[in-house]
Amino acid sequence: MRVLFISYLFAPMNVIGAVRPTKIVDGLVKKGHTVDVVTAEEDRTIKMDGLSVPSSINNIYKIRKSGVFGQLADIREKAKKSGLKSPVSDIPSGNQTHSVKVHIKRKIAGFLRQLFLHFGFLAFLNGFKNAVKAGEIRKDYDVVYTSYGPLSSLLCGMYAKKVMKCKWICEFRDPVVSVILSESFRSYYGRIQNRACRKADEIIAVSNGYVERICGNKYREKAHMIPNGYDLLDKPEKHRTSSDVVELTYVGVLYGGKRDLSPLFSAIRELIDENKIAPDKINFNYAGVEFPIVKKQASKYGLEGILKDFGVLARADCLDLQMSSHALVLSTWNDKNEYGVFPGKFLEYMLIGKPIISVVDGNLKNSEITQVINEGNLGCSYESADDESDFSELKEYVYKLYSDTINGGGFEFSPSQKVLDRYNYDNIIQRIEALL
Repeated sequence: MRVLFISYLFAPMNVIGAVRPTKIVDGLVKKGHTVDVVTAEEDRTIKMDGLSVPSSINNIYKIRKSGVFGQLADIREKAKKSGLKSPVSDIPSGNQTHSVKVHIKRKIAGFLRQLFLHFGFLAFLNGFKNAVKAGEIRKDYDVVYTSYGPLSSLLCGMYAKKVMKCKWICEFRDPVVSVILSESFRSYYGRIQNRACRKADEIIAVSNGYVERICGNKYREKAHMIPNGYDLLDKPEKHRTSSDVVELTYVGVLYGGKRDLSPLFSAIRELIDENKIAPDKINFNYAGVEFPIVKKQASKYGLEGILKDFGVLARADCLDLQMSSHALVLSTWNDKNEYGVFPGKFLEYMLIGKPIISVVDGNLKNSEITQVINEGNLGCSYESADDESDFSELKEYVYKLYSDTINGGGFEFSPSQKVLDRYNYDNIIQRIEALL
């Protein structure tokens, strides 16, 4: 098969969203398919030392910004900085007029930020259209495969389906409509998502919850749940973890605090106060761009002293950090408006093979993350929707991990290989290939 794979995020971008597209392309090429890739030119906001670009890709087209859309996209970073730093909840309740003004200003800033991001999406689409019209990108593909996130890939997929008259596989790593999106754009983006589902020949989402949120009661005959995965070839050589200090590690973003690690910090604080944990015998490592948010969450419990900030790491260094840890921390959410969230980092944690401590915020119990962790014996999953029982289990899990490690016996961890194999990219590629 001749496949055109469109993804704004792709190697060597050092972001988790680039992993799945790169692995899928690499897997399809190894199975004998000819794959051309359309991705973005180098983005100054993304570090370019992540994945290696598969050498066997036929062609890689990097879309440049073009025309007025490109000029507007160049200033999107200014729009990102236009939001207020202080949340409304930090404003004294007595000053209601000021609170209302700040709320309005935040709404306007959110709208402008999303507007400029949208100009960037249109710039990518415009560049893709121009490349197709100029003959730089051919039209005789058997399949166009798009990996959504951000919107650029989806817009290009709809255009490619129209002009290339070939099969379109439309993949959603996330739903287009989310609570993170500015309210002003939700209805508009919802229509784009629905139109893409209608026009696509096959739809892929990475969790059952995402399939339901994206498709509803429609398009189920062509909708498939194919999860994110891990590649055993990425696993670093085994590291020896010290038994002198327990190392907990969180890698990635916290979406401005929407991902909340407070329950874990609360559990550690209580264990310290009960003299079950020595504060100088436990570290919380963070790698990413939002250390101030981690620090703010930890400071509520007086735990700034256990934090270690590693900043933004190259992918290899990030994997090494995880490999030298005793447990890996995951944070996500699950509620009636946004369920089925399945972070890509969860799969990377599976690859590393260390216990996973998951913190799931939201008002809906029994998240897919919790189901997989429990089924696979992968660690401990706390859900705020079931705080009464889950908090005590979280606290006990952290204490056992700590005591077994410090006492030198080692923490017993026996994940289910059957569950782990389900997320191996070798198996995932087979399922995707069957849809071509």
